[in-house]
Amino acid sequence: MWRLDTPDGVIRVAPEAIARLAGYAAGEVYGVVGFAPRGRIKDEVSERLGRRTYRRGIDVSVEDGGLRVTLYLVVRYGTKISEVAMNVQARIRHQLREALGVGEVRVDVFVEGVR
Repeated sequence: MWRLDTPDGVIRVAPEAIARLAGYAAGEVYGVVGFAPRGRIKDEVSERLGRRTYRRGIDVSVEDGGLRVTLYLVVRYGTKISEVAMNVQARIRHQLREALGVGEVRVDVFVEGVR
């Protein structure tokens, strides 16, 4: 759970909410087709029920006061994979800094497939 202490109290943001923000941001990048499953049974069940989950293929952890986001992506055939990955990193880093006010954001991208 990511935590921010303010003069008015404490703000806590669940990893699921952070993963959703990261998923929305990554989905806006040209060349991203989707997220690769990482073996989460809950996500597979949700997907079979027709629900889209942005947590699928996204891991979030809190490290030394910052965030670490790891994404497993499927990219569009014909796109430059390194550019897509760098654009995803920049977009997520910007989105999480703006939305959460967190200073340190590490984004690791693993391309698991091409479609």
